[in-house]
Amino acid sequence: MKIRQYFIFLLILLALLLTLAIFPQFVPSELKNFTFRLPKIDTIGHFISFFLLTWVVHSLIKVPLVISVITLIFYAACTEIGQYYLGFRSADWFDFLADATGVISFLLIKLTYLKYVRLKKSTIKVTMK
Repeated sequence: MKIRQYFIFLLILLALLLTLAIFPQFVPSELKNFTFRLPKIDTIGHFISFFLLTWVVHSLIKVPLVISVITLIFYAACTEIGQYYLGFRSADWFDFLADATGVISFLLIKLTYLKYVRLKKSTIKVTMK
């Protein structure tokens, strides 16, 4: 894929997230009940940073998607365990869940995008015959 396609993909995703942040009334009530209770800015930062980290590791460094997901979820667990043993930091389950949710969100969006591209290619081949 070209860098331009990744950039457009990321812009569309950021526009969607920004729209949901600005207009929370568009978020379904079932999803509101499922989300974190009283999210801290730290938890939101964990989600965004691990989403972007997964994108960088998979798309720019070219690590396979499954290996990226497994490795980054393990890394998220290790960072929270490490914070538990530090005197000036504290481990938080919600931070780990936000990290894992960021990684899995990238995985789901990427798989949906790949399925869309394959469907589009197969549609083009059928129409050309």
